[in-house]
Amino acid sequence: MGAFEDQLGLPRSQIIGASVLHIAPPELAEIGDKADLGTDGPGWYVML
Repeated sequence: MGAFEDQLGLPRSQIIGASVLHIAPPELAEIGDKADLGTDGPGWYVML
C-alpha cells in the first residue's frame, strides 16, 4: 500500500473512481464535496 492508502485504511481498488463522499469521514467529505463542486472556494485534488 501507498501512504495515501495507508492513511485512509483502504486498498487502491476502493479509492480509484470513488468520490470524497465514499472515502472520507463525513465531516471532511462534506467540505471536499463542496470544494469539488466549486461552491465553497477553490477545489482540492489528490493525485495517486
